[in-house]
Amino acid sequence: MNFDSPNRIEMPRRVVVTGIGVVAPNGNTLDSFWDSIVTGTSAAAPVTKFDVSQLPVKYAAEVKDFRLSDHVDAKEGRYDRTIQYGLGAAAQALANSRLDIKSMDPERIGIVEGTTISGSESVMKTQKIFLQSRDYRKVHPYNVVAGYCGEGSSTISQHLGIQGAAITYCSGCASSNDSIGHAAKLIRHDEFDVMLAGGAEEMHEMLFVGFCKLRSMSEWLGEPDRSMRPFDRSRNGFVLGEGAAFLVLEERSHALARGATILAEVLGHGRTSEAYHPTAPHPEGVGYRAAMERALKDARIVPERISHINAHGSATKQNDPIETLAIKHVFGEHARKLSVTATKPITGHLMGASGAVEAAVTVMTLHKQSIPPTINLSNPDSGCDLDYVKEPRPYPVKTAMCVNAGFGGRYSCLVFGEDARTS
Repeated sequence: MNFDSPNRIEMPRRVVVTGIGVVAPNGNTLDSFWDSIVTGTSAAAPVTKFDVSQLPVKYAAEVKDFRLSDHVDAKEGRYDRTIQYGLGAAAQALANSRLDIKSMDPERIGIVEGTTISGSESVMKTQKIFLQSRDYRKVHPYNVVAGYCGEGSSTISQHLGIQGAAITYCSGCASSNDSIGHAAKLIRHDEFDVMLAGGAEEMHEMLFVGFCKLRSMSEWLGEPDRSMRPFDRSRNGFVLGEGAAFLVLEERSHALARGATILAEVLGHGRTSEAYHPTAPHPEGVGYRAAMERALKDARIVPERISHINAHGSATKQNDPIETLAIKHVFGEHARKLSVTATKPITGHLMGASGAVEAAVTVMTLHKQSIPPTINLSNPDSGCDLDYVKEPRPYPVKTAMCVNAGFGGRYSCLVFGEDARTS
């Protein structure tokens, strides 16, 4: 609160979602994306982007039929795929919000992007060219620039005319959850009126091979759409994905003044680092618990206000029961009243973009009042005993959480509320 005047108390600025854009394996538009989410149509399929004949994992969720030129005036060949996906999703989000940037002060709008390996495509390309030729003159200058992790937010800023800020978060698979939380705080603190916030990620061969070595991806060789099975006794890892999602966050009165459609309100954000292990979660779910508790504190609500959770649900042997344990610790008896869903089996695990994709799902769940299913869950494991939604469920969702976890013990949680105009 602002106490500049003894007779005047200024309440914190509220932040709402007024636009969503997605480029995902299960849909390159919001409508096609949401349709696959609610029908439980998985995007998992045989890998086509590189040779996996000598690898134990054969399936992934790849973006298909995407053309950057459908969204902005730009040449696909110039940009790494992570940047293309992010730019396409950001442009869609802006169009979906019907916000006219030209009518705004360009310094009152910014962008925060989350990613993990953005720039690796250019780095690998540059290294290959130089090692083969030993001639630095054959290295393209753009590949040097694009090698920076933050080039995605910079490129989006340039193409869309966003002059307030261009920020990149890199906190593992919690990156884009963090980017949305940070963007919301910037609006609350009156630094900006509007923020584009989300994440982007490509499926790079280098990363795919690394996950094969870690044995964290599903090695299932049956039907591709059954590869990933969160909370199920037979689960054996995730399906790697790629793509991007962005939300338009807007100060509430700014949105109402222009007659914007408000999809949901951003109520709170919490993040933490376990400082426990490079890849494994703490067995007592310390990071999950702290992130959820901090998000509730930031939202200024009690746990009983939450009715739904979009879980991280990575379908790894360690993660799913630990995430469940953490939910039960934070919510106590109320945990049994929560509806829980995990949508990664549909979209794939988009790494640094997963939080943004699942935040988009959570916002749409609130806006449409429809809970998407956790597909492929037929035999819940002994430690996984919550109300996991197995079929699409029309249900009055008032307040929901979106939880994500990243390697290195980084956890991030967002709390969203129903349409702010009704509260």
